[in-house]
Amino acid sequence: MGNFLRGYQTARIDLKALGYDRLSFHTYLRGTTDFLKEGPSDPKADVLNGYLRYAGEKLTFKAGRQQVYEGVGIGTMDGAYVGVHLGDIVHSSIYVGTESPLNESFEIASWNDRNMFGVHLESFRISKTDIGLSYVRKERNEDLFEEVVGADLRRELGRRLNIYGRLDWDLIQDEPRRIEGVTRVSPSEDLHLTGEFIRRTPRVNLQSIFKNFPLHTNFEAGLSGSYRMSSLLTLNGRYALVQYDYDKDNSQRIDFGFNIKDGTIGYTRRMGYGGERDGVYGGYLYTFSDDLCARAHLEITTYRLLEEEMERDDLLTSSVGVQYKPAKNISFNMEGQGLRNKLYEIDFRVLFRAEYWVSGM
Repeated sequence: MGNFLRGYQTARIDLKALGYDRLSFHTYLRGTTDFLKEGPSDPKADVLNGYLRYAGEKLTFKAGRQQVYEGVGIGTMDGAYVGVHLGDIVHSSIYVGTESPLNESFEIASWNDRNMFGVHLESFRISKTDIGLSYVRKERNEDLFEEVVGADLRRELGRRLNIYGRLDWDLIQDEPRRIEGVTRVSPSEDLHLTGEFIRRTPRVNLQSIFKNFPLHTNFEAGLSGSYRMSSLLTLNGRYALVQYDYDKDNSQRIDFGFNIKDGTIGYTRRMGYGGERDGVYGGYLYTFSDDLCARAHLEITTYRLLEEEMERDDLLTSSVGVQYKPAKNISFNMEGQGLRNKLYEIDFRVLFRAEYWVSGM
């Protein structure tokens, strides 16, 4: 058992109209330390982004540390981004730089250590269809680390039917990394049905502990729906089948619940590969005023990791929180979280966050 008191401080600064209306500077900083048990990296300062931005009617330019979300290209880099807008129909972008250090420190990696380059082309509202094409290439220690090309399509077929498709192809392995298809149909304003399938190889952040484990492809097909029974009551449900390539096994997932005004109650079940789990949950959000609201959540679960096991273990999770905004630019948020299972008689933690927005001329 241990006690921790970890503190976080973030600062987001946007400087606009730097001598020119379209020129601005943006940065997001984070500092953290533990006040009870100082770790080897405490205190720690991170630069999540910091870049200069020019935003014109047809051209966008960014230089510095920035997040990239361009089709198959995802990451944080220290480099340059150029976006070209041809009206509201076509948008193209190109970016190049070195990937930021995993600890997001003030340091900048060398080009030979790790770099990334990518392009993204999008077209919008052409015959009620949106199309995207993208490409990314990454190197590590002068060796090709990742090279992926992707395409996605979104189309409206009438007022009540939408389809979406996506394909990401790994050029190094010469195989698909992600195949996805989604169909959403709305027979009425109150009833919505969604069918989906996805075949994927998990994409894990380099900072995650899961990067140390082997990654295997899985396939998931699901059907979900929601039906608004009245202005206060909505019924939701989902069924999914997951197939694992690792050992040709599968699992099934069932979720069923109601949204009742500002509350929710439901049941969830998992069975097959990975064991069995049954759980019931409930949550509620109560608004005292425009400035003050409270929320609570409780879930009770029984599970067993192997189907052959006779006995089940219990798991209880709960949380209670409150948010208070005494002014437009001030916000306080506090939440208590509790957990109880066979390993911990009680695991309780308190999170507190205070936000203050400063604006100047």
